[in-house]
Amino acid sequence: MFAAFSYFSPLLTRVAGLDPDAVPLALVGFGVGAFVGVTVGGRIADRNLFGNLLGSLAATAASLLLLAAVASVPWAAVGAVLLVGMSAFSIAGALNARVFQIAADAPTLAASMNTAAFNVGNAVGPALGGAVIALGLGYRAPLFVGVALVLGAVATALVAMRREGIRVRRAAPSAGPVVTVPAEACCAAD
Repeated sequence: MFAAFSYFSPLLTRVAGLDPDAVPLALVGFGVGAFVGVTVGGRIADRNLFGNLLGSLAATAASLLLLAAVASVPWAAVGAVLLVGMSAFSIAGALNARVFQIAADAPTLAASMNTAAFNVGNAVGPALGGAVIALGLGYRAPLFVGVALVLGAVATALVAMRREGIRVRRAAPSAGPVVTVPAEACCAAD
């Protein structure tokens, strides 16, 4: 997300043609989306942790691709920025819950390592986004870097799920994903 977010201002001004004075309002939209994403995503993660992880990643990739597709239309680009905030931050509660499940015996260490990992992403993402711009690929290119990073996260989540014997399956056509977790993988709070 930060590979893309760090370059929203030039994307909105140079590709969408938005007035520079309107960029802060577009970023407020991103913030509103992030607030909604954290709130709704946390509720979903309470019911279906891995469903939220995979669903949030899929939604983030889709919203980044949507933004790339509509980046030259100012009102659509602003709307897509809101969707990126919503989808990217809907995973926050699930990530934190998963870290505390895995490291229940060391919650302080888990919290500090989780924060450190986010900070690594906050540095690496913009560096990769800037690198593709520097290569002359344009201001949409960081969006595709974001999608590639999301796909890497999906692969990581699927490997972790397989390793722990966790699978997401459909219970019924309208019920949505159901997560089966072995008893030893559950946290003490359950």
